[in-house]
Amino acid sequence: MLYSEPIRERLVEPLVVSAERHFAAKQLGNGRVLASDLSARGDVVEGEPRWRAHVRAAIRELLPQLEFVEFPVLAPGTYDVTPDHQAILGAVPGAAGVWLAAGFSGHGFMMSPVVGRSLAAAIAGNPPDDYLRAFSLDRFARGDLIPEPAIV
Repeated sequence: MLYSEPIRERLVEPLVVSAERHFAAKQLGNGRVLASDLSARGDVVEGEPRWRAHVRAAIRELLPQLEFVEFPVLAPGTYDVTPDHQAILGAVPGAAGVWLAAGFSGHGFMMSPVVGRSLAAAIAGNPPDDYLRAFSLDRFARGDLIPEPAIV
């Protein structure tokens, strides 16, 4: 991911994703613009010039208002995904008191309010919601994967 310095004006609203161009950009609450080559893989030193060129080309085509924005910060990282690109929710079998809400593949912020409420209720002893059972950790052992249809 590439980050700009904070920018006072709102230049990108809302999140922009082009799956075909392997590109995403958004402006954070602090004004920084985040832009990413979603196909970026490999060594940072070797890949950085290619990733920056890819982001620049996508910006020219999709978000020309960002053409003169500098992106001095490269933040490499690992994108966590599950085999079906869906979250893992609920109690961990065989580990009393351990609960998971992980592996959202970029959807965590959008889903966190309902997931938090549902997990809190289940931890407090209420019967788990149907979707907590559907997204449980043991679905992988059962072979009950729920493939995410909108993978970016």
